[in-house]
Order: sequence, then C-alpha cells, then structure tokens
Amino acid sequence: MPVQRFFDNPHFLAYVRLLHRLHLMIRENADETPAGEAFREQMDQAAGSLLPEEVDCLNAISADFYTLSGAPWEGQPAPPAARAELQKVLDARDAGDYVTALDLLRQNQACCDAAAMAYMRGRIWSAAGENEIAADFFRRAKELAPGNCNYGFA
Repeated sequence: MPVQRFFDNPHFLAYVRLLHRLHLMIRENADETPAGEAFREQMDQAAGSLLPEEVDCLNAISADFYTLSGAPWEGQPAPPAARAELQKVLDARDAGDYVTALDLLRQNQACCDAAAMAYMRGRIWSAAGENEIAADFFRRAKELAPGNCNYGFA
C-alpha cells in the first residue's frame, strides 16, 4: 500500500488545489484584485483544517509553484552521485510517497536544469492523481525546452 503522507488527507489535497489556483492568479496578476482577496480569505478558512507539518509541506509546494513562471535557474548535468539521489525521487514517487519525492527533488534541483525539474515535478503530481497540477509542470517543461520531444507528449 502506498505511503501517501498528507496526500491521503482530503483537506490537504483541497488546499493544494486552492494553492495551485492562487498561483495561477498570481501569474495572471489577478491575486491583488477583490476576487483575489476573497480567494485568499477562502484559503485562510481552509488552512484551519491542516496540521503544522502539512502547512510546512504546502509552503515548500508553494515554492515549487513559483517555478512555473519567471526566469529559470541554470542547473548542471547530474553527476553520478546525484543520479542515485534522483533515483530515490523516482522510488519515492513509485511508492506513493509524493511528499518525500518532492522534497528529494528540491534537495537535488541544482543538478538538473529547470525543464527537467518541471517535468519530474509533473510526473510526481501525475502519479498523485493531480493531473491539472501535473499538466502545468509539463507545459513549463515544454516551454523551457521546446526542442525536447519527450516533453511534448507529457
């Protein structure tokens, strides 16, 4: 049985979806509008159902969502030791431990370019069943590496 820490909590998942929507509003410059303020109030109410550990995880996920826009960082090709760490990301994803997979990916982001990171995040979110979030990361990967045919079919 998968280890779905936090991802088995419907309140956590609902908040993740709200957070994703907020980041869409931010990218559209709509977060500082009256509708954006009302949306933030809705998020504040939903946050009352979360544990402190879940809030910490959501703060990290929010940082991931900020990578969906703006200038990408310059990653380096993965050295052999980092490849083993990236395999741990895939193993955690495959085990259904999406929190660990996302955490390990963040810890190793310096060894990958932004397109690869976006693609890997998309794969994790897809495995978690959050296809709208996954699609956003897949679009970002394709935007950052339009010549990479693998990202075109994600």
